[in-house]
Amino acid sequence: MSTTLLDIRFMVEREFQTSLENESIVIWCNNAQSDFGATINVPATSTISALTTQLTYALPTNLKIITRLWSLTDYNNGIDAPIEDKYRIFNGNIIFPGYFRQAFTLNVDYYKLLTYFTDTSNLIDIDDRYATIYTYYCKAMYFQMPSVIASIGDNAALNKYNSAMAGYESIKDQVFQQYLFRNEPSVISERW
Repeated sequence: MSTTLLDIRFMVEREFQTSLENESIVIWCNNAQSDFGATINVPATSTISALTTQLTYALPTNLKIITRLWSLTDYNNGIDAPIEDKYRIFNGNIIFPGYFRQAFTLNVDYYKLLTYFTDTSNLIDIDDRYATIYTYYCKAMYFQMPSVIASIGDNAALNKYNSAMAGYESIKDQVFQQYLFRNEPSVISERW
């Protein structure tokens, strides 16, 4: 995941042989991401230093839902099991009802909220191979620009918009399949 919005802009500009504003690319990519982002689950992992004197720990700011909590110490000792302690989440923190007996590294596997793009240097959250989802959406929005419609005509702009949106929908289906098949909604403990 090393593709930036600047790369997206370059791909669209290269195809149309025109210059686009960074602000337009950021807005269009945010709009595309808000269309498909709520449906997919992009996995991530974070660590927390669990202490014997603390009950509340800050969670990652991009956390959508926790899928598994596990101890790195246990894993290094050959135990691959989730932590079964009860906890609650409030105001971006995870709160445990009691203190831990010893300090350890707590790993949090979770699905993340996708990035709200603010600049063309922002990285996309999905695999690079699906970067065309953004380029197709940007192409469709390009053909909705009044200056483009005026230069090529209403029908031609509409046809090119529909073609770009068909490409976007096709890639969106692939993204959904990739992230929905790859990521189960929760851990099933009976598998082991």
